[in-house]
Amino acid sequence: MIDRNFHIGHFGTDALTPFTNVLKRIQVETFGCLYRGNGVLTWVPGEGFSIFGSMRLIRGARPSEWELGRPTFPTGKLNSLRLEAGNGDKAIAFVDSPRFDSLLSGNELHIELNALHFLSRSDGRQADVAGRLLFQGEYPIGLPDMINTLTKVNGKQLKADWHRGLSYERDGVGFYIDHVDKNIYAIDWWCSDACPAGLSPRRWSIGLVHAWQFLIGQGIAPIVIDLDERNRHVRLISKREEVVHLHAFSLRKQHGSFSGEDLVKLATLFGQDSVHATIAKELLFRSFDAADARTWHTRMFLIGAGLEGALRTEFGTPFVPKGSGPVPHFPVCERLREFISKHFSDRWDSVFDHVAGAWDRTRHRAAHPDWIQAGVDDASSLPQKEFFNDLVTLSWFYGYMILAMAGYDDLEPSFPRPVDEWKPAVHVTRHGANDAQD
Repeated sequence: MIDRNFHIGHFGTDALTPFTNVLKRIQVETFGCLYRGNGVLTWVPGEGFSIFGSMRLIRGARPSEWELGRPTFPTGKLNSLRLEAGNGDKAIAFVDSPRFDSLLSGNELHIELNALHFLSRSDGRQADVAGRLLFQGEYPIGLPDMINTLTKVNGKQLKADWHRGLSYERDGVGFYIDHVDKNIYAIDWWCSDACPAGLSPRRWSIGLVHAWQFLIGQGIAPIVIDLDERNRHVRLISKREEVVHLHAFSLRKQHGSFSGEDLVKLATLFGQDSVHATIAKELLFRSFDAADARTWHTRMFLIGAGLEGALRTEFGTPFVPKGSGPVPHFPVCERLREFISKHFSDRWDSVFDHVAGAWDRTRHRAAHPDWIQAGVDDASSLPQKEFFNDLVTLSWFYGYMILAMAGYDDLEPSFPRPVDEWKPAVHVTRHGANDAQD
């Protein structure tokens, strides 16, 4: 076991409270120009970072003109922003902005950022690679282990607090999940030799985030990601985003139990740079986008199109736009049968018709919409039961695809019953509802 007291550097980087730091040095590289100066960094939880600085041109020539009032698109050429505190601790961000004026106005710098990386030296005493993911949100229910938190003052125990959590340690890899404060919880992890599957600490940390999102059915992003790599500490602080709940479109049984082995297995998949990792992440992200969509038509499009995208990626068949050469037909159903045969047992053969039918109906409904009777607040804008059932079926199958690609080879084909057979979460009875009224 290793010491969990992470270094927070001298920037004063407590993400839960506002802070302000004087910057000894600000360096901006943009459009071939290098600027340096000094200024102030402020952080307000829920709002993000603000950087104010007074800059001077060190190298290059400022653009004589630039365009405003047109849509801008990512250029792939990142503008680097480097900050340094008085003790030498550093912070860095990359801004993909084609507009020079969005970075500098004259010699004055003002940038608003949602996230910033902080870099500091570790004391070198820690032999393991370790990290922490700090979340701000509802503490998940149903975790399998009991965690005992001891409170001591001057070595004397004042109280012991038992509550649900998750603890795991095996083959040099460990983590535990526990409360930190009200609506704040953390995943602390460590690797005594190397991260699973040879993943870098950064990839392993991100893999844990996506695996956690998959298991709890919430699109929750950590507000802090800490990495301790022997002689260096990296902290990423991000503005808190709204948590998206998958609810009915969960990729697995809602509130279903899971173990530390499940988190490790899935984090290994999500952390890789592979075809299967790409498919898994895209299916997960699309599910959160669909759950957060304003209309049912958008949900149908996002969930329905996911199957073809996953199968095209699995079998290496990219989309070819019309006019760019021969457009080969992509047999989705044939590739679906191949995927099931490749990744699942013979017990899954009967699932093909169920999934293929749900995909075909959803795809056609999304491709041929009508709003003849539907209004924004009209009951007719709600989905028909058949389409709702199809979306649930596809969501669960995507979850099974992710589990299969993560290496689960004993999956049982079990899908939710039609919505008509769902039991209500709460049943309310009003006494005297049938009594005659005067």
